[in-house]
Parts: sequence; C-alpha cells; structure tokens
Amino acid sequence: PLEKAVRAANGLVLNLKPLTQYAAAATIQRMAAEMGVRVGRAAAEALANRAGTDTDVLDSELRKLAEYAGGQEITAKHVEEAASASAEYTVFALTDAVGKRDRAEALKALHSLMSAGVSAYRVLPMLARQFRLLWQAKVLAEHRMLNERAMKSIPAEVKALLPRDPDIGRMAWRADAFAREVDLFSWKELERNLGLVFDADLRIKGIEDGAEDPRVTLEMLVMRLCTREPAPTARAGERQRR
Repeated sequence: PLEKAVRAANGLVLNLKPLTQYAAAATIQRMAAEMGVRVGRAAAEALANRAGTDTDVLDSELRKLAEYAGGQEITAKHVEEAASASAEYTVFALTDAVGKRDRAEALKALHSLMSAGVSAYRVLPMLARQFRLLWQAKVLAEHRMLNERAMKSIPAEVKALLPRDPDIGRMAWRADAFAREVDLFSWKELERNLGLVFDADLRIKGIEDGAEDPRVTLEMLVMRLCTREPAPTARAGERQRR
C-alpha cells in the first residue's frame, strides 16, 4: 500500500537489497579502487566473509588494511591478521569449531562473542542449526550424496527425509566440510547434542532447574558438545541384557 501511494504521487521507490557475500567482494574491490588501494579477489572475498557486508564497516576496514599493508596490495593474509571479525563470522567460527570437536577454538569463539555482547539467545539457535545440518549431512552420506554436485540436485525422495529449514541443498559449497565433520558424530551423539542445546535454552530462560548465568551455561554446553560420548562399559552392557 505504501509503495503504491508513493508511486501514485510520482515518488521514487528504490529497492535496496542487502549485499550478498558474492556481491560484497566486487563492491570491496570497487571501493578499494576509489581509495587507490589494490585488493585481489581472494582478499576481497576473505574480507566480506570476515567483516560482513555493511559498506560503512567495509570502508573502515579497507582504510585500516591499507595502512596495515603499507602501500602494498592487500592480501587474504592481511585480512586474517588485521581485519575485525563480525559477530556473524565469529558465530560461524564457533559452530565450525563445535562441528570439528575443537573445544579450545569453540570456547575462544564463544568468549569473543560474549565479550562483544552477543546474546545467548542468538548463539543457541546457531548451535542447534549446526547439528540439524550435520543430521541432514549424515542422511545424505548414507545415500552417497554428500558431495557438491549431488547436493545441488537432491531427488525428491531424499528431500522428503530432510527438514525444509535449514536447507542443506543451498550449502553445497560446504560439502567437503560436512563430509569431514559428519563422521565425528554418531546418530546418538547428534540426538544428544540437540537435546543439550534445548536443555540449555530452558535453563537460561529459567524454565528448567531455575535461572542460570548464561555465560556459564553456554561454556558448559560448548564443552559437552565437543566431548565424545563414552562407549558403554561391559558392565553396563550386561545390565542392559539383564
């Protein structure tokens, strides 16, 4: 209704969509050229991935990197060493480290997020999403479809086994990473980890076992998610048979 009213009054309507990751890299190179700074495609993509797609932030990061590079072409290594990481990038680093069972890196990313004031209510859905994706990756692996080419055209009968959100088919570019991570978790561990995230959410909200310090709850959660479930002992197995 508002758009129609503006058009009816001969007003100008602009459709300003946020930059995609791919478009941001080209924008970074254009901005750098206007500053008289050289940035290769790989460095531009690395900066878009690390700092996000906000053009004001990218402008600031480019100026800082130009100073850091000392007049030389800005490289991906410069970006890694000097560019500030956005909250989105750090959340990805956290979920990626958890997916690899890298407890030290996961806690490092978590502490970085909490120091930046990122809410636990933002972190928990991302962790849950990571394990839902790994669940889907395990299904694809069982159907011999955990590769980039197959993930781009998942047949209907296999899609029916997967949830619509998140859509792993749109993440075919991560096929190799999924293939490495999926073997680190058994079906039972994936189920357990989704339950751990759900329980942490209830505790932080005070619904279960009283309210807890979100920082402590998240730290304990990350450590548990990165810990392999111990194999049952022979005695436990004997009790089950009885």
